[in-house]
Amino acid sequence: MFFVVLMALCMKKGVKMDTSNQDTPSSKRLFFPDLWRLHRFRVDLIAPLAQVPEEVIDAMLCNAPVTSAQATRVLAALSRVLKQEYTLDTVFVPILAEGDEDAAEKERLPYATSDHGSVVQASFSG
Repeated sequence: MFFVVLMALCMKKGVKMDTSNQDTPSSKRLFFPDLWRLHRFRVDLIAPLAQVPEEVIDAMLCNAPVTSAQATRVLAALSRVLKQEYTLDTVFVPILAEGDEDAAEKERLPYATSDHGSVVQASFSG
């Protein structure tokens, strides 16, 4: 049932679910969709905490690659909220190749940090 819901989410968001992951996780690592299945966290609440657009988390739920910085921010936000440590060492997330990271980061990150360290979110429709 979970897989069907996840496939529907990916189709709705227009993201092709990638089941041919770049690497296979070790037996101790969870896939990112497993975290959602375990904790049922709300993407709309985690995205601002992680300072990423919701589309980044949607991509992670579909096993689509994101930048390592984006994945790290999302996992850090989940760790704070869920009071459990989740990192790229414990959760498998497909990561964009190094050359693709800069372009993806600029394209997907509509957040900026003010001089005072507070997060300013750009508005976008969704």
